[in-house]
Amino acid sequence: MDSAKKQASDEVIDFIQNLDPDPSKKRRVTFWFYSDVEENLYRTAQQLKNDEYEIQYCGKSASSNEWLLIAEKQMSPSAENIEHLFYHFEELAQNMGVTFDGWETRIDLE
Repeated sequence: MDSAKKQASDEVIDFIQNLDPDPSKKRRVTFWFYSDVEENLYRTAQQLKNDEYEIQYCGKSASSNEWLLIAEKQMSPSAENIEHLFYHFEELAQNMGVTFDGWETRIDLE
């Protein structure tokens, strides 16, 4: 597992918990995956669709020679949810032959 990626994920969770007045509020959370192999990425997209994620993009990356998958889900970015998904997506990525590149969400400061 990529400890730098895990550390970055933990820092974002801390940031949300400290700045967002309602970090348990459901919002769109976006997840990023990459692969050198198109078929692996499409298999990953199908698995995510089966798990009720909305696929925003699955195709050739505009900024590299890799294939890019962007998936979203309406959920609470609580520390528990993100921690669970981080490990789940690391395992999924390893099984599918893709790279899980992290996640992002919107922070409501109001």
